[in-house]
Amino acid sequence: MQQIKNILVSQPIPSDYSKSPYKLLADKFNLNITFRKIIKIVGISAKEFRKHNINLLEYTSVIFNSRHAADNFFRMVKELGIEIPASVKYFCISDTIAYYIQKYIQFKKRKCFFGDQTTDGLISLLRKHKKEKFLLPASEESTSDLLVALENSDMNFTKAPMYKTVPDNIAKEIDIEKYDMVALFSPVGVRSIKVNYPEYKQKKQLIAAFGKTVWSAVKENGLKLSLPVPTPTAVSMTQAIEEFIIDYKQFNGDVEKIEKKRKVIEEKICLQKKLAREKVNNKIRTRAKHLRYGSDEIAALKVIEERKKRRLCFR
Repeated sequence: MQQIKNILVSQPIPSDYSKSPYKLLADKFNLNITFRKIIKIVGISAKEFRKHNINLLEYTSVIFNSRHAADNFFRMVKELGIEIPASVKYFCISDTIAYYIQKYIQFKKRKCFFGDQTTDGLISLLRKHKKEKFLLPASEESTSDLLVALENSDMNFTKAPMYKTVPDNIAKEIDIEKYDMVALFSPVGVRSIKVNYPEYKQKKQLIAAFGKTVWSAVKENGLKLSLPVPTPTAVSMTQAIEEFIIDYKQFNGDVEKIEKKRKVIEEKICLQKKLAREKVNNKIRTRAKHLRYGSDEIAALKVIEERKKRRLCFR
């Protein structure tokens, strides 16, 4: 059985590596983890940005799903010579990004919100503020899960291209074949491997990819996806790798068995969510009858919500 010992993580090393989840992961399984960005961010100029006819001052909220997005947004603000109103709200995909933007703004809970590191979590948060006019700083070629989710929603948002993501030159520095697993976080990262290693053959190398757009990029480039992240039980790359290594040893390196196990868990979670929704719907139907609205669940819901508000007012 092939051992998992050397892992390439296509991101910069965490600022406080000794306390990071990657350090805990490396110590737990005696791993050699190499951190190296295989893509680079190139900011577009204010002159290029003006061609998109986007007035930053028209937006009441800004969405950040990465540090790059935050850095380039505030860089663009400075280059355009404008001042963002104090009333603008910031929505971040995680608490890490929320705390990161403190280098640019004074952190206040009333105007800075963050999700649970997942696209679904951030979308749920944004839905609570549907009246806002959202701006999404992104790369020109972005097809991220968040962008897709926003396009499929009814929220008022605009994608603001502020930087480009391009492959970095890593061929002379990184021997890709020595790694048992490569963790990818961007579709451009997949392209970077192809550009830097034209003769690359995956063989038994395992590929972990974060986000549906990266999953698709891996498959479209003729590569085998061993670990799609997030999984039903892990929202982060480190959690997913930890679970994968445990299963990898349990199933003696049989990736297909790991995939079957993952699908069973996913189906089980979907069933649990479905049953929970049915339970809620049954309660609504019962209340609807009690309130003499018959089968009109929407009308019943409105009355129930109104009564909740009244109870809160008189507490």
